[in-house]
Amino acid sequence: MKNKILLNKIKEEFPKLKIIKYKIIEKGWDNSVLLINNKYIFRFPRNKENLSHFKSELSILKELNKISKIKLPDYIFISKERSFGGYKLIEGFDFTKRVFNKLNNKEYIAKQLAHFLSILHNFPIKKARKSGFSETINYNIEGRRKEFEERKRIYFSTLSKEEVKCVVKYHEIFFSLNSKFKKVIRHGDLVEDHILVNVKNNKINGIIDFGDTNIGDPAADFAYFYTFDKEFVNKIYKNYKGPKDKNFLLRAKYYRYQISMNNAYYGVINKDKKLLNKGLKDINKLTKENFYKNLI
Repeated sequence: MKNKILLNKIKEEFPKLKIIKYKIIEKGWDNSVLLINNKYIFRFPRNKENLSHFKSELSILKELNKISKIKLPDYIFISKERSFGGYKLIEGFDFTKRVFNKLNNKEYIAKQLAHFLSILHNFPIKKARKSGFSETINYNIEGRRKEFEERKRIYFSTLSKEEVKCVVKYHEIFFSLNSKFKKVIRHGDLVEDHILVNVKNNKINGIIDFGDTNIGDPAADFAYFYTFDKEFVNKIYKNYKGPKDKNFLLRAKYYRYQISMNNAYYGVINKDKKLLNKGLKDINKLTKENFYKNLI
């Protein structure tokens, strides 16, 4: 029923668009997503907060598309009230480790990512705020410190002695880093399924889903790339023209490992054994590797 309502909205707003077939895209909490005619992606914000953010997305993407060498969502269908919209599908494989290992010229991919991050992080912050973007405390050091204090009881009652030592040391190192970084507008969710790769041509086809874009630490947008290897991260950073500081990559590595902590925490809270075990497995691995020594 809901899908028919969304389809009717598209038909009412864009009568010239003949809908032959459609597919529901299940990903994402913030938007309902439809693939129309295997050609267009339509996104419908699920609530008022997401709607406000969607309107901000439209504003910044319009500006970024003028200067980006990588394809970004270019909304050619925008409803009169700017309550939903559609853009031409950007094709490509998710940027997983498997895909990464197939690439012949990782240097070029690193330069592409550096270009995107440079134009995004150098976007005028005043203009970003005017468009409706704001800082999200969950993604900065102050927010992480408060979060850790709230989660201590769960960590200490769930993890082994060695795991607790690992988690505590991990947070101590991060909190000791210089928090006086230059705040930027950042993607906020730069992970495998939001980076689309053309393996055959050895290039990034596009970057999508700006639903978590916010103002904060630029290092967070580098976090996912530690999934691959340090050398690749260094190549991106070398070509990156955004604001840098001496602890930039240390914070980026911290953000990367935060997902393991989140998995353990939410596994307990939601009584999700699979998620808990995934988090514990990662933490055990990090403990055995004494990973925090590599952060210093």
